[in-house]
Amino acid sequence: MTRKRAEWMSKATDPILVVLGWATDADLWLSKSDINANIQLLSGDQPSKNTVYRAFGDLVDYGFITPCDLDSSMFQITERGRGYLQGELDASQIEPTDETSR
Repeated sequence: MTRKRAEWMSKATDPILVVLGWATDADLWLSKSDINANIQLLSGDQPSKNTVYRAFGDLVDYGFITPCDLDSSMFQITERGRGYLQGELDASQIEPTDETSR
């Protein structure tokens, strides 16, 4: 499966979405630090903590992840994010959904 990436995506984008995909399958919400820790444990080519944390704003803006209503520091992947992971969505064709979330 080939994912169609966009210019705004970083080295951390796919690992964040993969970890959140696993967590959402178990109906879990994860914090940035939880996600970063899992990426560092599981990824062979590890992005830095700063790269991981910077990627969250774009992922929310483009509708790939969503913060929890009860605790905005916790996240889950969206259907758009799942579509991208499954190679069904061309990320370069997606416009930001909420530019004020940063």
